[in-house]
Amino acid sequence: MEWPSEPSDVQPLLRKTISDAHKISKAAAELRSLLTAYAHQFHEPRPVMSDLAKAQDATRQSIPRRYNQAMVDAIRELLSDEPNTAIIRHALTSLTRTDLERVHGAVGEIARRENAGEVEKPTLSASTREPVDRQIRGVALRKRQVPEL
Repeated sequence: MEWPSEPSDVQPLLRKTISDAHKISKAAAELRSLLTAYAHQFHEPRPVMSDLAKAQDATRQSIPRRYNQAMVDAIRELLSDEPNTAIIRHALTSLTRTDLERVHGAVGEIARRENAGEVEKPTLSASTREPVDRQIRGVALRKRQVPEL
């Protein structure tokens, strides 16, 4: 790396570095939200809430506020045999379509097919932010048993 000759030469690199740091921070917050929602809503046996809170330097009462319904919906889709990638990307905005291709199982397979143009990419209704295909088909999502890792 060559040191810039004038202070203004650093500005583009500085902006890029700050932008990258922001993206990393946002992705980390989304990951914490995803894991908290999974532990609180899906994992069996349920973890002790005080332990989950302590791991996040939070109170037991604040755990449900660490995630939202969009994150719960995204987890259901991640666990689904027929996932809707629009719902996943709505909650996990730091993920790209290419990132989803790298996810194991049905999510990765659907994302690869969508990106290759083999199937239509799902969208969300702009007015309600509810998935269009869920409004049309009335898809009922179910809680799936997930083996412990």
